[in-house]
Amino acid sequence: MSERARVFLMVTTMLVAARAFGQNNEIAGGIGRSFITTQSIRPTVPPLLDNEVHFSTATSFEFSVSHRLMSGGFFRLDAELPFDGTPTEKLHSGNGAVPSKYSAYFITPAVRAKFFLGHAFQPWISGGGGYGHFHLDSTLVSGTANPGSTNKNSGIIEAGGGIDTRVFHHVSFRLAARDFISSDLPLNVDTGRSHQHNLIFTIGLGVHF
Repeated sequence: MSERARVFLMVTTMLVAARAFGQNNEIAGGIGRSFITTQSIRPTVPPLLDNEVHFSTATSFEFSVSHRLMSGGFFRLDAELPFDGTPTEKLHSGNGAVPSKYSAYFITPAVRAKFFLGHAFQPWISGGGGYGHFHLDSTLVSGTANPGSTNKNSGIIEAGGGIDTRVFHHVSFRLAARDFISSDLPLNVDTGRSHQHNLIFTIGLGVHF
């Protein structure tokens, strides 16, 4: 299945799920940036001037659907299904064996708790887990062909938080941050890592119905 087909299937599934719930639903979307910390490559012989893997601050997006499970006077509990993606994450390194870029997509069913219902600012936290897919480029930073694996599937742990501000009766403004913890990527170098934190910050809107 192509990458575009995979994204289309995920979004379509989420829309159908939201429609099936009927009421007390929310559809939200946002755009932002990804942040991934630099990874040091274990010493090579001869030593390199830049023996690290640097990740760009790439453009990312989020689309989510949620359904209210329960609510009280102070907080609300939702089931949510966020779908986040970074179509192009560029890599830089002094080691020419590192792939030049990759794409990443995460879909992670979660439970979200929102607080201070009825107030202007409503903070929330989210936790869940699901699936992540990474596609690494066929070209290395050296410009030669990538001899390693270009596809990686991973289980994902999601932890996030944010704040919603109602701007109209059915529309809210959202600031969100999520950390998608995946297994390490096939970067063709030894970073000593067993996992990777994929941080995505977004700004967007939510529609309630």
